[in-house]
Amino acid sequence: MLEAQQAGPEFRNVASVLTAATMLEGDFGATFGVSYERRLGRWYGLGFFVDYLTTSSRNIATGVSFYMHPTRSLKVLVAPGVDFRRTGPDLVLLRMGVGYDFALDSRWALSPEVNIDFEGGYRVYVVGVELGWRF
Repeated sequence: MLEAQQAGPEFRNVASVLTAATMLEGDFGATFGVSYERRLGRWYGLGFFVDYLTTSSRNIATGVSFYMHPTRSLKVLVAPGVDFRRTGPDLVLLRMGVGYDFALDSRWALSPEVNIDFEGGYRVYVVGVELGWRF
């Protein structure tokens, strides 16, 4: 297993779909999203996300994701982005999150994920599961 980690990722691209529960200041909703990561090396990657949020004050959040992979399965992300709101002004956000990939086979993974969006003095909690396809 150590040899596999030292050799780097088998596939360099991951496309994922997300379903999650979302909490913003006591307002609960669901989140549905897509994301993409390009592994640039053994320990890091770059990508983007687009999430649709069903809470009353949010609509679409999007950003550029910077990934770190301390182990083959653990991922940590930091992502600056924008929250385009249905009501009120759009807000700049900073997403911080962590996930763990459980391999279903060589190409598919299921990843529980916890993200926190910091935006305009608020914290938005997004807790869910990603289904990722490696290619």
